[in-house]
Amino acid sequence: MPGKHHVTLKAAIWRDGRLLLLRERDESGEVWLDLPGGRLEQGEDLMQAMHREIREELGVGVARVGALPLHVWNGVNPTGHSVVGLLFAVEPEHHDFDHAAAPEVMEALWCRETDLAGEHDHVHMATIRLALRRRLGE
Repeated sequence: MPGKHHVTLKAAIWRDGRLLLLRERDESGEVWLDLPGGRLEQGEDLMQAMHREIREELGVGVARVGALPLHVWNGVNPTGHSVVGLLFAVEPEHHDFDHAAAPEVMEALWCRETDLAGEHDHVHMATIRLALRRRLGE
């Protein structure tokens, strides 16, 4: 029987040279910094999923999503499932975020790479650092 596979979408949202990151608590209680986004659900296309995830996690609509991913990666998540990740440039309708609908989101932060010192290394940290170093999408 084949293993389970997930497609995850992440958003690179920029403001004044800083990348938007979310401090989130996972099911085990661990706290991480991560990019906004999440899994593609059955029946969704990539754009529908990105719009849904941004609405859920940030409480705002999306003004624009890049037509092509800025970065694609693959790996294995902590539960052992194969993951294909896609990072898109995203412009929200505004920056007045309300993450009340996403209980896992503790706060939204605008970060530079120097702000990540001491943060946990995890599955998306390489993509976060890559986006910060290369300022993808510009």
